[in-house]
Order: sequence, then C-alpha cells, then structure tokens
Amino acid sequence: MVIDARKARFELRPLRADDAMRVAALSADSAIADAMVNSPPPAPVSEVRRFVEACQRGEQVGSSVYRAIVDADELVGVVALHPIDSVNRSAELMVWVGRAFWGRGLASKAVNSMVRDAFECHGLNRIYAYHLWRSKAPARVLAAAGFVREGVLRQARLRKGGFEDVVQCALLHEDWRSSFL
Repeated sequence: MVIDARKARFELRPLRADDAMRVAALSADSAIADAMVNSPPPAPVSEVRRFVEACQRGEQVGSSVYRAIVDADELVGVVALHPIDSVNRSAELMVWVGRAFWGRGLASKAVNSMVRDAFECHGLNRIYAYHLWRSKAPARVLAAAGFVREGVLRQARLRKGGFEDVVQCALLHEDWRSSFL
C-alpha cells in the first residue's frame, strides 16, 4: 500500500507564539475575510501575537480551543471552538484555510477532527457554525461533516456596501454518533 506523505503529515496542534507571523500573512488575504462571517481586518504580527496569547489563555480556562491546521509541516489555517459554553455543552465552530490551500480537503479534515475532539474530549452536546449564504464551500464542508441547516439570519452582516444573509448550521452529539461512528 502506498501512503501519500502529504496526507500522513496532516495535523491539528495548539497555536504557538511563533505562529503569529504565518497566521498574520495568511489571514491578510482579502479572500479569507470576504469568505468569513466574522472577518477581522488584516492585523499586524504584534496584534496576532496578542490574539494567539488570548487563545492560549482561553484554552487554559476552558472557554475555547484554537488549533493550527498543519499540512506537510506548514501552517495552512486555523480551526476553533469558541466560545465554549460549559453549562449548555455547546460551542461555535470556526475554520479558515489560506487561499493557496483551498480545494485540498484540508478544511474538511480540520472540521472532522475538531468535531470528534469536541464530542469525545470536551463532552459537548451541540456544535454550531455560520456561513455566508453565498459561500458554497463552507456549506459543503459543514454538510459533509453532518451539520444540519437550522435557519437563515436574514441580512445579518453588512459587507461591501450591502447586507448579506447568514446560514446557521448545527451538529448534535447523538446525530454525529449515529452517523459517523
């Protein structure tokens, strides 16, 4: 059996301080911001470094989980559960991958790995996610992972001079367990 070395080196790992420069460079691409529901403006490395430190503190107190998406030893994006609601055992899932890495299935791998971690390690019952109505790739990634569309938040985001609809999806632990295990 031949093993694809690129597939063998995919991993999710905690964000580190030395990731700030790479995260800043990848996320500065306007295509990333344009595809996201909550699109922060490009930030200098110093600001991204503070963001990474906040992610690490959030993980220490159990309010979030942020992971670097790494493929072939290269950071290509970020996946997160934030905020984690420990009372209701739910969290929002967010993911982005640098444009140069689109179409390789990396977001799907990251989502599937994070979902498994959320249910098996963090004891969550519900994971929810949002995507812009016009963004078909995130819709496909979420649907393939078992997320069900719950509704449309009409004109929920002001983007490029106009309002856009946002789709809300969710995956319950019982549905994931019965479909994916």
